[in-house]
Amino acid sequence: MKDNAGFCVMDYLERCDHGPVYNRELKALANIESTSSPPPYFPISLIPTDNYEEHFRAWLERNIKYEHITSFDAVGDNPMLAVLKFWKRDTSMEWLFTAVERMIQIGDVIHMRDRDGNTPLAIAAQRGFRTGVTLLIANGAIVHCRNYRGIEVLKQMEQPLATAKMTGDISLWSGIWSCQIALVDAGAIIDPTDQDEWMDAASRRWLVESRSRNLCPLLSSPLGTN
Repeated sequence: MKDNAGFCVMDYLERCDHGPVYNRELKALANIESTSSPPPYFPISLIPTDNYEEHFRAWLERNIKYEHITSFDAVGDNPMLAVLKFWKRDTSMEWLFTAVERMIQIGDVIHMRDRDGNTPLAIAAQRGFRTGVTLLIANGAIVHCRNYRGIEVLKQMEQPLATAKMTGDISLWSGIWSCQIALVDAGAIIDPTDQDEWMDAASRRWLVESRSRNLCPLLSSPLGTN
């Protein structure tokens, strides 16, 4: 087992070793081999262009078959994160969204993050996958998600949007812009608080509705009187 930074128990025990007696039993447990293995890193650079989609499909089917949907590979991605990061925009978008939907149904992966703290929603938005963004939002993805540097999803999109414009990639630019609109429509805001990010779904819906009516949720009572 490894944490989100890629370190296992043994790594930490070696770093803070208080002597052979102190860590003897823990190290013995840490050396036990796992009965299952995480999904292998997807070697995107090694996949031939002519059968790229076929290899990608086979890779995902293996991870679904062996129930690795909620596992992380050597670089800190679960299958959904890997699919959204590496799927080429000039291949079948329909299959991509079908794959994402299948993984949502099989395992609770919407809120799992990569080693930078990016959620599937943030990655899909940065890559301009509008249908993926709406699909994730419809299944409960948090629109106020922030990475481990505290940067929310809307600000994470600014750099890829500017790069797409600078390079003249109109398809990518329009896709990211469309994702921004979808996120704002779903209630995403600039500089969300901890409350915005972690409140339950019912409270989040009420807050979005309050903001859409230009009401102050802290001062307005359910009856509309102060």
